[in-house]
Amino acid sequence: MVISRLKRLPNEVKIKASNNCLSIANYDGRLFIAWRSAPFHFASKKTKMFVMSSADDGENWDFEYKIELGADVREPYLVETEGRFFLYFF
Repeated sequence: MVISRLKRLPNEVKIKASNNCLSIANYDGRLFIAWRSAPFHFASKKTKMFVMSSADDGENWDFEYKIELGADVREPYLVETEGRFFLYFF
């Protein structure tokens, strides 16, 4: 099951060997997911954070955003408050 879902990732999402620090939230009828992808678990300048969304509970995914700062990024937190949707990370 996991392998078949990986084949459905948007073309913009290029995952690396270490994928962790996951946040999932529902907002405006869509399922959102954000996570850290890096060459290894430890801090890396090659780390990226991806955000995707799905209108069908994860069967198909749309690319939303890539965060690439040239520094390690971790701990995404997706949260809706007062009708607004935010992504926090450090």
